[in-house]
Amino acid sequence: MGLGDIMLFVSRRLPSQCFGVVDTDDGVETIVPIDELGSIVSDFGIDVKGVSIDTFPNGTKYVCEVLIQQDPTKITAQQAKFRTLYDTKVIVYNGELVGIHVGEKAKYPISINVSSFANKISSLTQFWWDDDSRVDVGIVLVFDDSVEITGGILPVGEIYGLKFDISGITDSGVANSFYHKMLEEADDMYSEIREYIEDREDRFDIWTCISLLSVLLYDSKDIDAIARKYGKGFISQRIEELLIDEFERLRGIELSGSQVKRISTSPYSELTFNTMMMRSIFSRARQSKSFEFLKKYFWDFFDLLLVLDGLDIPAIRRFMQYVKYLDCSERVQRIYIEVCNKLARDVVSAMNGGSNALH
Repeated sequence: MGLGDIMLFVSRRLPSQCFGVVDTDDGVETIVPIDELGSIVSDFGIDVKGVSIDTFPNGTKYVCEVLIQQDPTKITAQQAKFRTLYDTKVIVYNGELVGIHVGEKAKYPISINVSSFANKISSLTQFWWDDDSRVDVGIVLVFDDSVEITGGILPVGEIYGLKFDISGITDSGVANSFYHKMLEEADDMYSEIREYIEDREDRFDIWTCISLLSVLLYDSKDIDAIARKYGKGFISQRIEELLIDEFERLRGIELSGSQVKRISTSPYSELTFNTMMMRSIFSRARQSKSFEFLKKYFWDFFDLLLVLDGLDIPAIRRFMQYVKYLDCSERVQRIYIEVCNKLARDVVSAMNGGSNALH
């Protein structure tokens, strides 16, 4: 290789706004922060393939684009064929899929079997569309058990037009991580889950049920429809296994005096706070160990929590609706009783002028 053939290129995206830069002369990769990358290109005039520089009106130069590049000396026949057929570059670095670059002539949907190109995929994989015309399903990434996901969780639910087919994954922990990510990202997982995840029916149904618990339900007909397919006890147990850590964290919930005041002044809380009956219920709820009593008489109070800041509202909503619509194990019942006891103590203390008194 002559001097004229030496090239620097951006090899992959890395955490903390850094990129890998490889010198084709020796194949060594250097980790470079994005601000230094801009300086290398704009200040020192060194060409790094994948880095584009633009200029602000005041003359200051900045990095306007960084596109991951394929090492031209390591393009496989599969990559070359895929680019020719689908106008899509699948970029691999050291056996790890790190970028997908969709050209203007691509016809959607584009299905990419990850294991056909690499045995690993980076959670920081860069997805790029030349014309940015992303349709409902632009790219379908197909996974199986042979593919290792490195660096965390893939951007499930973050990129419109990017769908993940995980039906070939038998490891429940790996498959569930896709759904947990979706649960974190989606404002309405139930409406969006079909746009981003494709899976085998049983696993998809369980998570569809969880997504239903994440929105405010007015009846249980959709959950009941899924429960009839597998049995309500089975569905309840599987969802508990998936959400029990979230439920357990609710044991630590506490209400400040200001939070109690905000609830008490809510237009929806008149019956809850301003009747002797409800004051009596709060007093009993402080010490009650009866799951059925608390479920019957303390239930509406959970709705009022949904107006508060500083609480994990999605988790509270899933928990309260799980208790309402599904079968609760003794463990879940104990969590519910403890949470009700603590909330009732906080409310009564505030009403009686205690340490978290209303102000």
